[in-house]
Amino acid sequence: TLEAKKLRRSEATMHRLLSAMCDAVVHLGPDYLIRYPAPKLEVLLLKCRTRFSLQNTLFTDLFFDGSERDRFDHFLSSVTDVPPRGELADHALNSDLADQENMACTFHSHMKDANNTKVSVQIFHGSYLDFDEQVCHVLGIREDEETASRVGPMEMCAPADR
Repeated sequence: TLEAKKLRRSEATMHRLLSAMCDAVVHLGPDYLIRYPAPKLEVLLLKCRTRFSLQNTLFTDLFFDGSERDRFDHFLSSVTDVPPRGELADHALNSDLADQENMACTFHSHMKDANNTKVSVQIFHGSYLDFDEQVCHVLGIREDEETASRVGPMEMCAPADR
């Protein structure tokens, strides 16, 4: 259908843009499971290459500790601003996501590599509705050497077009 093509094109555009500026791009479902193989993320985190390349892995399990997971969950909740399931009104969800289309959001955090070493990263975020009208996420992940020594979390949302 035309709507399916539009959704797929939006997801592909976000992927291409993030691929150009990040070390890895990851697609998450509404449950934060990695939807597609992510071999570049495996390389970034020094993980052994596997057939599925982290597909179906809970993305939050890759963070360094529980506080980083909590910060990430809060970040995604704030940038998508979606009410809890069961309380969604179609028009409200579409309105909230339309407001986010012009925002480029970034998040500084720490992930853990295969040796349990802290890896400073900057995560860029985009979201879209899938065919079931569930919020999905496209994340660009880049090793962040500039803020590796910085103390304290940094989060930022800024208009994408200026």
